[in-house]
Amino acid sequence: MSRLVSAAFRCHDQGIHVGQAAAAIAAVSLKEGVEPREIPQDRELLEKVRHFLCGGTWGKPLLLWPWRDLPIEEEAFVAINRLSALGCLPIESEEVAIFPEAQASRSWTREEMRLTGLQFSGAETIAMPEAESRAQFCYSWWKALNEAEVSLRPFPKMAEGDADDDGIPDEEDALLFTPNDTIVWGVRVPILTP
Repeated sequence: MSRLVSAAFRCHDQGIHVGQAAAAIAAVSLKEGVEPREIPQDRELLEKVRHFLCGGTWGKPLLLWPWRDLPIEEEAFVAINRLSALGCLPIESEEVAIFPEAQASRSWTREEMRLTGLQFSGAETIAMPEAESRAQFCYSWWKALNEAEVSLRPFPKMAEGDADDDGIPDEEDALLFTPNDTIVWGVRVPILTP
């Protein structure tokens, strides 16, 4: 691919993100003494990569979810990113606005807590934090998760050698735990009110 083709497709950001992800995977691989190919199958290792990408150890923070209204300076930047990547936020796959200052409604926070319980064992024992905004709730909830004795649930495997049972063997599948027929590419542009 030439620079002209890259410019025409506006792929610069994606190229930068791929480079940052490759560096984070290499760092975790070297630190943990594992092959890079092992990381996507191990939730703890994958979370270490996400930690690196969010600026947890070095480098500039990177959005894990394409939130267009989440600045790096936001106190809840890491919390919202990590909860988004784990599938703990009550959002649709095409959403690109989190509305961090919007009210953290009771139904929104309860759903976030329910979704978190699907990913972490022990999350149901944590008391619901009090917060005015979504950003404040995510920040408090992420902090509570990190301070509590919770553990990530293992990835569910539907079939041996083909974790998502989509007909693509794990060693050839770029998305081990996501069946290819569930992948949706698109963006839903929200109205600018939550």
